[in-house]
Amino acid sequence: MLVKNLVMILLGVFLTATLLSGCMGHSPEDRANFIVHRIKNELDLNDTQMAKLEGIKNQWLENQKAQKPMREAEANKVIAMVRSDKLDVTALKAMIKDHEDKINDFSPKLLDSLADFHASLTPQQREKMATRMEELKKHFSHD
Repeated sequence: MLVKNLVMILLGVFLTATLLSGCMGHSPEDRANFIVHRIKNELDLNDTQMAKLEGIKNQWLENQKAQKPMREAEANKVIAMVRSDKLDVTALKAMIKDHEDKINDFSPKLLDSLADFHASLTPQQREKMATRMEELKKHFSHD
């Protein structure tokens, strides 16, 4: 459960960064490159850290590309369900379970890469990152 929560938080951070980037009309590669560039500049990453971050970006993009047909098919199924007279809760639960299984398959690899990147950061860089995450959390919490 901890791994799943961490993955969801990290996905939220990446999604938030994407939304804040203002480049939603661009390709996933463009958005990922924008985010990597921003992290590089804000944390003043060295070459080794940058290589690790690029590896994470590439893992993420490969997974997104592989999952795109499934996401489109699921979206079409949900749209069809919304148009139907009765919502098929069993089918929705199966879709959610399938999605969770895919997250559970992908997350260990991503988390290992994220842990390696995190280990390469200096205490000052980790503090900058945490502060930025708090700002994003506050911005999107609407409390």
